[in-house]
Amino acid sequence: MRRRAGADGETNSHWQAGQFLSGLDTGFAELNNRIRGFRPGAMYVVAARPGIGKSGLALSLAVRMAQLNGRGLFWSGEMSAEELMGRVIAARVRMPLDMVLTGMNDRAGQPERISKHDMGRMVEASMALKEIPLSIDDREGITVPQLLARARQLKRSKPGLKFVVVDYMGLLRGSTVARRSGNRTLEMTEISGDLARMARELKVPVIALSQLNRQSENREDRRPVLSDLRDSGAIEQDARCVMALYREEHVLQTRMGTDGQPVRNTNETDAVYEKRRMAFLDALDRSRGKAEIIVLKNRGGRTGIVDMLFDGPTTWFRDVSAGERSDAW
Repeated sequence: MRRRAGADGETNSHWQAGQFLSGLDTGFAELNNRIRGFRPGAMYVVAARPGIGKSGLALSLAVRMAQLNGRGLFWSGEMSAEELMGRVIAARVRMPLDMVLTGMNDRAGQPERISKHDMGRMVEASMALKEIPLSIDDREGITVPQLLARARQLKRSKPGLKFVVVDYMGLLRGSTVARRSGNRTLEMTEISGDLARMARELKVPVIALSQLNRQSENREDRRPVLSDLRDSGAIEQDARCVMALYREEHVLQTRMGTDGQPVRNTNETDAVYEKRRMAFLDALDRSRGKAEIIVLKNRGGRTGIVDMLFDGPTTWFRDVSAGERSDAW
């Protein structure tokens, strides 16, 4: 068999450098350990149910990756560039997003300007953010070819392009032919294939977000599995790696009533309900501020769970080893 010099050279360079990553540094140590970085030319999928925080994870990844690897392109089909940057600043200064965007603090229904100290922190974070090479594209309802044209432009420019993040696949539009067919599966199959081809053409990793269907919500263990991917089986086929974001805290909160207690089952006795209620609240307490990135598919690598920390007010993720008080970026 003819030896592939490119692959051998890549392996040898990693060996010489003692480098265990085979792709771009994700910015998170435990995720690096699991997937060995985001490989150029491959598509990675991050999927979750609504409300879990997949946009927050995508932004956390994009900012950290841009700091470590160079310029990235972040496309958002539902948030403006201003809101995205506001979220990044909010994570840095640990302040609610509305305070960052308005400069006002609403305490007990009495809006007032934030302190000069807090404003100074925001300005400092804003200046630091300008140094991060991350380009934002917030055009709504674009097609993959339109996104590719922007990516090519960045790739040709002097700083180059190291990665692309897509938030999210379901908000991209397929071709006119695919849309006119009225077949959503066909449209998503086309979008998935186009994103995978974009990764190969540009020789950069493309991290694309996707939604999960409702099947997981009908199971006792609501942790996602590959069959929960929504709209098209082609997404699983096209992706080098599929990761699902899961937060037990969010799942448990959906099972609570308006009184802040777990919903009582029909014909449940007081003793049985009280026992279940105490176990439920204990599980909720243990899950606070925690998240899991479940690696469901990893071509040529390991699957499994990567434990993360999640800050709800700023929707930001951190390494467990770094701790909840560590810098956001």
